[in-house]
Amino acid sequence: MRNTFLLKLAFGIIIFFIIGLAFGLMSRSIRFDDTGTHMRADVLDADIPLAPVPMGENKITEPFQNLEQEMVFPAADVPAQTEQTLEPAQTLEPAPQITVEQPITPVDILNCDFKIPVKPVFSARPIKDFLALSVESGSQVKLDLFFENTGNMPWFSANNPCTAGPIVNLGTMRDRDRASAVYTHESNEGQGWLANNRILMQTPKVEPGQIGVFEFTSIMPSNADVYREYFQLVAEGKTWIQDSEINIDFYVGETFEPQEDLDLKSLYIPSSMPFSELDLNGEKKIEIDLSEQKMHVYFDNILIRVFKVSTGAYKTPTPTGDFNISFKQKVRIAGGDIPYIMPLWQTVYRGVGLHALPSLGNARLRSKIKKLAPDEEAPTEWFKEDSLWTEATNHIGRPVSHGCIRLLPEDARFMYEFTEEGTSVSIRP
Repeated sequence: MRNTFLLKLAFGIIIFFIIGLAFGLMSRSIRFDDTGTHMRADVLDADIPLAPVPMGENKITEPFQNLEQEMVFPAADVPAQTEQTLEPAQTLEPAPQITVEQPITPVDILNCDFKIPVKPVFSARPIKDFLALSVESGSQVKLDLFFENTGNMPWFSANNPCTAGPIVNLGTMRDRDRASAVYTHESNEGQGWLANNRILMQTPKVEPGQIGVFEFTSIMPSNADVYREYFQLVAEGKTWIQDSEINIDFYVGETFEPQEDLDLKSLYIPSSMPFSELDLNGEKKIEIDLSEQKMHVYFDNILIRVFKVSTGAYKTPTPTGDFNISFKQKVRIAGGDIPYIMPLWQTVYRGVGLHALPSLGNARLRSKIKKLAPDEEAPTEWFKEDSLWTEATNHIGRPVSHGCIRLLPEDARFMYEFTEEGTSVSIRP
């Protein structure tokens, strides 16, 4: 009888443990907001507290206003800060009892002090730098975005009680400080938005190495389309934070565009805009500025790329004027005294063309390449012994070629796939 009782007791403990473990795992991946009507899935497999947390005891050694930055931008038109009561993070289990002499307030918990490094660095890493969401027209969407502080300066939220530290928000980009197409209308302002070009950081303070959370609610446009939105972190009045750009594609409603067309638009569109504004039947144009050593690429009068190039040297100049792509070849051997191997060749004018950085190779390699058809690409392994395959990488941005327009390999690949025979090329001094 006693053994039976012990077995039942052990079995009950195991079942209770399994149920508790399952409930705990579920609670880490899905959370509900205060109303219980919106569900969001966290990007990270960890709970990130939104309430203030204890920080180290670093003291300010000099006024933050004296901080010198490499890039300084004016602060956006953001509403003035107002005092807010920070709610403690929600937990599934009761918090442990703490005995204190005085009530704990947000200022007690959040350490507002910080030490300015000798060389202050604002830098960040988005946990995900691209998101694609399928949503209904006019629907309400709540998003959580996460950024790791990879610099050496702490970030402060605009709604925290500290006033001396750098305030970090998420701002609109491409174009900078534009009004977002998914901004919740003014009647809903405050759902994570400070203005139509700023999103509030929910985490009160983010030390270097920690993660900041940006939670906001958006009401989708009523017109079915794909809306591309770019955002980037900004330390207000100081600098836009490098390496922190993120873009989100909102697939709103049913657009009835073929997926192949949407994929092309996704590749070409470089800024915040609806996909419907890009006409895939529009004209493709290339403009090359010899004075700046830059190539501007247009599609349907929309600037989609700017590439650095290397054009002709003083003694072997690149011709100027209006031309067209007349011939394309996956890899070409140059004539003349130096038989350069020129990948992704596109003829612009007589012996002048667009191509990837050249290499020299050897007679055997060049002989094999000459046997290829224009649309055949030389296998990568052919170039394993070609020590000059990346020759002239440091020449990009300087006029040193024999008249051709050289591009970095990845840029040349984009241009080869973008153009067609007949694409216009304008070359200006």
